[in-house]
Amino acid sequence: MLKLSFARLTAVDRTTEDKFYVASIVFKNEDGTEVSGTYGSRPGDTYGMAVEVRAAITEWIAAGKSVGTWKPPT
Repeated sequence: MLKLSFARLTAVDRTTEDKFYVASIVFKNEDGTEVSGTYGSRPGDTYGMAVEVRAAITEWIAAGKSVGTWKPPT
C-alpha cells in the first residue's frame, strides 16, 4: 500500500453539515509523485493527516480564499 502525505489544498467546499468541509487536495506518495483527490474534514478528527488538512483549511478560510458549496456526486 502506498503511503500518501498532504502536499497542498486546491479548493475548499462547505457542506450542509456544520463545520464539515470537503477539500480538494494534492497528495504526495512515497516516490514524490503527486496525486489529486478529495478529503472530508470534520472538527475533532485526529486520524491520519486530518489535523494537517484541517489546519490548512482553517488557514485557507482565514486568508479569505473562496469557499464553494459541495455538491455530492450524482
